[in-house]
Amino acid sequence: IKDIPMMHHLFLIFQFQLVASLVMHVRAYADADPVSTSSFIHLKSTVETSRNKNYLYAIKKKESRNFDLNPQSNPVIFQDIEYFGGTVMTDTVRLYNIYYGDFNTTNGNDTMHLLDYFASNIGNTAWYKILSSYFQLESNGDKTLASHSANLKKSFLVNPSQKSTEITESDIQELLVELITSEDLPRDTNGVYNLIFDGKFQTPGWLTTTCSYHSAFYFPGSDDIIKYMVLNDPSTPSNQKGVICQAINPKDNLHNIPTANNNIGADSMASLFAHELAEVITNSVGSWHFAPDENGQVNEISDACAW
Repeated sequence: IKDIPMMHHLFLIFQFQLVASLVMHVRAYADADPVSTSSFIHLKSTVETSRNKNYLYAIKKKESRNFDLNPQSNPVIFQDIEYFGGTVMTDTVRLYNIYYGDFNTTNGNDTMHLLDYFASNIGNTAWYKILSSYFQLESNGDKTLASHSANLKKSFLVNPSQKSTEITESDIQELLVELITSEDLPRDTNGVYNLIFDGKFQTPGWLTTTCSYHSAFYFPGSDDIIKYMVLNDPSTPSNQKGVICQAINPKDNLHNIPTANNNIGADSMASLFAHELAEVITNSVGSWHFAPDENGQVNEISDACAW
């Protein structure tokens, strides 16, 4: 697209520099309010499938990874990213970090501090300003640019009482509905809800087809679109595949080479956080992405330089 020359190269340059520079040796924390959820509520209208099919083009998009640790022999060749109509997120994006699981340990608290600092400051970086090169077309032909700023609105800790470690997409959406309905979190159509799970939980596709993903759904009984990202801590999975989602070469990790903050979980999730946030802002409803490949896979802005 001529309007955004060299976009992929810019993301390639900044995506990993951002993790090291922004969260290097920081210790800041937005208060996390603990809440015990006795059980997930079950609202039949949480996901309106037919409407999502027609409008939320990118729903349940997942970032594919090569989970056998071997380099891909035939890497994907990306063409120009295209605008397919629709909206982007504009104005200031409000971020909500929702920690799910055991983050009360020393390392868990450190992870929360780092990711909250990351979310508080990412909107002020040169990397984030790249997103304002994307736009939506108005009915009169004018362009409205994507968000130029973001900030952390709230950090929230959920202490789950359920015993199962299997988390479904419905569980995630129902949890968000519960937190919004109870007014623990606001209903924010210009917000992004970041669900951050400790590694013992199995979210959809975790360590089998994805390291992170983003999605969206209509809030029950309304036209409000709730946008969210799902991240898992790759330093605490119950199996050894967690290394695949760590922001470090697996061979180097065997030699204990430290990451920016010597916290492999938080530093890895910071990279995934940036990856998914860029895609939510530009493609939460299917606005900006690459043309589908021969397998029908739709790649997004961050996929051109993922890992």
